[in-house]
Amino acid sequence: MDEIKTNVAEDATTTATDVEPVKQTRTAEEQIAELLAETKRLKKAVDKSSADASSWKKKYMETQSESEKLSMEKAERDAALKEELEALRRESKVNKYAKSFMSIGYSEEMATKAAEAQFDGDTDELFRIQKIYASETEKRIRADIMKSMPVPSTSNDDSIQLTQEQFDEMTYREQLDLFEKHPSVYEKFTKH
Repeated sequence: MDEIKTNVAEDATTTATDVEPVKQTRTAEEQIAELLAETKRLKKAVDKSSADASSWKKKYMETQSESEKLSMEKAERDAALKEELEALRRESKVNKYAKSFMSIGYSEEMATKAAEAQFDGDTDELFRIQKIYASETEKRIRADIMKSMPVPSTSNDDSIQLTQEQFDEMTYREQLDLFEKHPSVYEKFTKH
């Protein structure tokens, strides 16, 4: 890594006319191997730091008096209880919000997501969920309306404009054709 930083610093001091295309001499496998080695080195450093911190904490605990140890343990327990209390409060509030969302028709999954977004103050996510809910509700309402709509008749009886006088002047054959093609119109004129 230091070699790369040195090369970059040297390149920065050259002018635009001095710059030559850099030829990549390392293969992708070599670069990956270098990155993996660097990652391994950094992980060892983090592990060593964690171990050092743990050993220093043990040494510190050994040097403390009994009352200091008890007060530190109490503070740790209090912090854990406070964290648990906050988690329970969050869960309770999210459940309350989710129940409200379900009462207006949200699915349980969608209600929980909306409740969490509302509790976290994530209005973008809340509005995204509400948009999805509105879209699904609109689709459901349209489907219900389509189911309840009467089936249109296959004959076009309403388009026939015929008066009683015209019907009376029709021949028997014409009245028979009218009966076969448009029975409701025929019945309208034969019922007196």
